[in-house]
Order: sequence, then C-alpha cells, then structure tokens
Amino acid sequence: MPAPSTCVGTPQLPPEGDGICGQRTVIDAAAFTVGPGISEPRIDQAFPSTSPLRCASVLKPLYFWAAASQPEYRNRLHSWAELAEPAVTISANDPTVTIWETCGPDALLDGIALLTGVHWASDPSAERSFGRVLIRADELARAYAALAISARAGEEVAAQLLGWMGQVPERQTFGARAAAAHQLGIPPAEIAVKTGWFLDADETALRTHAVTVTGTPDGMVRGTTVLTALAVEETVRADYATTYVHGEEVLPVHWHHAAETIARTTASLL
Repeated sequence: MPAPSTCVGTPQLPPEGDGICGQRTVIDAAAFTVGPGISEPRIDQAFPSTSPLRCASVLKPLYFWAAASQPEYRNRLHSWAELAEPAVTISANDPTVTIWETCGPDALLDGIALLTGVHWASDPSAERSFGRVLIRADELARAYAALAISARAGEEVAAQLLGWMGQVPERQTFGARAAAAHQLGIPPAEIAVKTGWFLDADETALRTHAVTVTGTPDGMVRGTTVLTALAVEETVRADYATTYVHGEEVLPVHWHHAAETIARTTASLL
C-alpha cells in the first residue's frame, strides 16, 4: 500500500476550505462513548459539515444489522451471514446490492432508524443505491454507538458484525485502525473498522470515510466517525473511472489523497 501523501490537511483544518494541496476539502467528524453509567451515548462532534455526504460503503454493517430482522432473512440467518461477512470484512458490493434489492431500501433505512434512532434518506439528485444515502458524522456516531450498545447487551447479530469489522484488512482502513490503536494504547487487532470510498460519475470530490469502534480497559466503548470529500482534478477522475471495477483497484488513490487526514482526525477525536 502506498504511503499517504504528505500534502494532506490536518484535523486543525476548518470543516470546509482550501486544505489538501490547495484544493477544496470537507471534513465532518464525531466521536462517541458508551459504557457503564452512561444511559445514552455521548456524542462529541468536530468540524461539522454544512451539508451531508454520500455514504459510500460505510453503512454496510448497519444495512446488514437491519436486514437480519427483515422477513427475508430473520429465519435465514445462515444465508444472511454468507452475505454479511464479505460485505463487512472486505466491503464486497454484490452482497450489499442483494439485500438492498431483496429487502428494499425503504425497509433497510426504516430498520436502521428503529435500531438506532437515526433516519437517513437517499440523495434525491441521483439514482437510488446503497452508496448514495446522505449522512453526517454525528448521525453515524449515534448509529454505531447503538450497534455497540446492542453488542454489549448480548445481541448476537450486532456482536457478529463488530467482530467482522475487526477483520477488515489494513489496506482498507486508511490508517484509522493504527491511529486509534496508538492513541488509546490498545492492540490494533482490537479495533473494529469500517470504511467507505468512492468517486461517483456525477461527482468532482473523492469521498473517503472511516469508522472505528473499540472497547477500552476502563470498560467503555469508544468510537470515531470521519467523513471526508476532496475535490480532485479531471485527470484523477478520468483515471478513477477507468480503473474502478470492484473497489480494491482504487484504494491507492484514496490512501494518497485522504489517509493522513483520516488517521490524524481519528486520533484527534480520541
């Protein structure tokens, strides 16, 4: 994996401004804490964006959490798991498309709302797809806090999803796992991660998002959500469109442009 670019903004950048290599950057970030004695998750937001961003793949664990209770899968959890594991661990798109089409987007988004109290909507300016749901970092923190709370309470599906997030390969973390581990003094293997990355055909900004969730020695669960969007040149967009097949092919582009910002912002939240 190529090293992150040194020409990347830091968490001290304003949420929207001329940041990365002189280009337009958007950072939306938040953190959450849950644990004994905390009846509601504590959400701390930094750099709130003025507008939501498309989610890319960062909602996949939440889609599958909702899908597990839908009629199509609630009595077929073996089939559910066969789809969920690759969708979460390696961010496979095909299994996510399967539940998006089988359950229906409204059912999945309503299911997430019931589980987390957060209701998201698809971007009305584009054809509906699982990667075009509009999100904000504080909402994402609240949703993943709900997942962590359910896992701590013994819900098997929630715990399994967080377990798979712990297996996300380093090449898909954009430095978020290493940053959280270093900041908290916890082994990297104990940091659950889900990221999302994409540059859609109708966009000029490279989107790179990252979530971390981890238990700490004091019995708490700490989490971070970082959403970024970076305007890139036409040559980058053209190369991206021809290179992208399943998602892995464009990881170096996201590492180069966004990984240092993801890592530094993650560390600053903990």
